[in-house]
Amino acid sequence: MSLLKRNIFVCLLSLLWLLPNALAQDTVIVDTNVKPKYIISVVMPFCSKQILADPKSKNAALGNACRQYYEGFKLALDSMTQADFPVEIRVFDSEGDTNVFKRILKKKEFQESNLIFGPVGTQNSVRLKEFCEQFKVYNVSPFLTLTKTKTDNAYLISAYPDLSYYGDFILDQIKSGGWNDANIVVFTGKNANEKVIGARMLALKNKYSGFSIKTMDINKYADYKVAYKPDRPNHIIIDSDNEFLVSSVIKFIGDTNQFNEIMTYGSIKWFDFKSINLTLWQQLNLNIICPVYIDYNDAKVKTFIEHYREHYYTEPAEFAINGYEQATFFINYFVTNKGNMDKITEQSRTKPLCNWFKISPKAEGKGYQNTRLNMLYFEENQLKRWE
Repeated sequence: MSLLKRNIFVCLLSLLWLLPNALAQDTVIVDTNVKPKYIISVVMPFCSKQILADPKSKNAALGNACRQYYEGFKLALDSMTQADFPVEIRVFDSEGDTNVFKRILKKKEFQESNLIFGPVGTQNSVRLKEFCEQFKVYNVSPFLTLTKTKTDNAYLISAYPDLSYYGDFILDQIKSGGWNDANIVVFTGKNANEKVIGARMLALKNKYSGFSIKTMDINKYADYKVAYKPDRPNHIIIDSDNEFLVSSVIKFIGDTNQFNEIMTYGSIKWFDFKSINLTLWQQLNLNIICPVYIDYNDAKVKTFIEHYREHYYTEPAEFAINGYEQATFFINYFVTNKGNMDKITEQSRTKPLCNWFKISPKAEGKGYQNTRLNMLYFEENQLKRWE
C-alpha cells in the first residue's frame, strides 16, 4: 500500500470515529493487498453514540478505554499489513448493552470470525461461551479477570490471569528464590476479592510442603508477632487495597525491631495511595505484583509512543499498550500457525513490547491465560522489575 493510500485510510478511520453513528453499527476494516483469508473480529463497548452525545456519559470511561485499546491494536496491524498478512479485521460496537451483544452474536458477519478479541464484561463473556463452542473459535479476553464467575469456556484465552493465579505466581517466585522453608502470612481484608489469593495459597499447601502458609485478618495485624518465625525466611502478602490498613501494617512491621529481613508483596493499586512511605517499602523489600508494566526508558516503547503520537496526536494510555501487545502476540501466532490456536501453550515466552506473554491452561476450570505477571521493586528510590 502506498504512503498516500495509507494516509487516506488512516484519515477515513479517524473520520468514522467522529461521525455520530461511526461505530453504532459494525464497521468492517480491510487493510491488506491480498484476498482476506482469516477474519478477526473485535467486539467491545466503544459506546460511540453515547460518548458523542454526552462525553461524560456513564460508559465514557469504558468506551474511551476500548477506543485506546483499538488504537494500539491498529498500530500493530499497520506493521503486519506491510508483510501482506492475509487478515480482515471486523469491528463491532456492543455499546455496553447486553441486548446489542446478543444481536451481534446472530450476525453472519460475526459468525464468520476465525478469532475474536473481546468482549469486555463478565456477562457477555459468559454468553460467548456457547458461540465459541458452536463455531469452534477462540476468543481473547483483553481485560477481564475472573474471580467467582467461571465461564469454563475451553476457547477462552485471558490476556490477564485470573486473580486466583496470583497465589500460584507468588508461591512459585518464593520457591524459585530458594526459600524452600518460607513462613508465609497472607493479610486479607473483608471484601470477597481480598480473600481470593489467600484461599488459593491455602489450597496449594500440599504442593509446597516445606512452606508454612496461613491467613490473618488485616485488622488484627498486631497478632503477626505470634506468626513471625525468626529462624525461617518470612514473607508477607498484603491482600488489600485499603490505604489506611495497608499503611498500618507496613508501619507496624517496619517500626518493630523484632522483625528482620521481611519480604512483602502488594498490589499495583498501592501506587494510587495519597501518601507513600517509600523508605519503609524499600526496608521491607516490597514487591508489587501487576499484569502490565510500561518501561518508558525502553527504546521499543519510545518508538511506539512516537508512532502513537503521529497517528492520534495524544499520549498513549496503558490500554493502547495492551492493544498493541495483544494484537502483535496473538495475531502473529494465529497467522504463522495458519489459523490454529490449539497449540499456543507450546509457544515460548514472548515479549511483544514491554510485557511478557506465556499462555498456559488455567489451573481451575477450562480455558487458557497469560501466566507472566510482573514483579516490581524499589532500589535507591528507583522502580525496577525482576526479569
